[in-house]
Amino acid sequence: MPLAILCMSEMGDYLKKYEIPVFHLKEQVYTYDFEDDDRFFACFENSLVEKAHFAAQLQLRKDRNMLHLQFRIKGDMQLVCDRSLDEFKHPFELERYHIIQFSDTEAPASDELTILPSSTTAVNVAHYIYEEICFAVPLKKLHPRYRQEEEQESEDDVLHNNSRLFYTTHPGEKQEQKSSEDEDIDPRWAILKKLKNNQNEN
Repeated sequence: MPLAILCMSEMGDYLKKYEIPVFHLKEQVYTYDFEDDDRFFACFENSLVEKAHFAAQLQLRKDRNMLHLQFRIKGDMQLVCDRSLDEFKHPFELERYHIIQFSDTEAPASDELTILPSSTTAVNVAHYIYEEICFAVPLKKLHPRYRQEEEQESEDDVLHNNSRLFYTTHPGEKQEQKSSEDEDIDPRWAILKKLKNNQNEN
């Protein structure tokens, strides 16, 4: 079935394989493996990534009221070059840590912490994987051939900046230069300069 005509219920059904029944898990470490493609990203509205393939491994450690999640994700995504509009494959490899805490009291959550009710029986980890892959999308999408050119230009800029010479005068040299200038000055200008300095002092 084409991705464009997947209905919402089918998308929800498709992501059920990412659902982990945590309520009956013992306090120990579990490992889960996932592998997916374009169909996964079609389940998320206005997805930053449309075409990709990835393999994800989740290591889950259950404590009394907490889940420690460690994701390792590797794959490649299809992107469109900002400069040439050519499509290219962008490989990615990433790791993410997340904590899920079960509590009936309200507490501030963060990017690394999710608070869920103590009555939660299952956790779907699909959106954690999706968000992490989206973070792997570069801000500037460049085809590899342009990326190499840009890296070379950046290196040239650094070398050029480092090769610039800056001349500074030592305080002693400034004083010596000033004294030399005072010696070469016309006597008439020296008298005027002295009068001006006296006025400033008064």
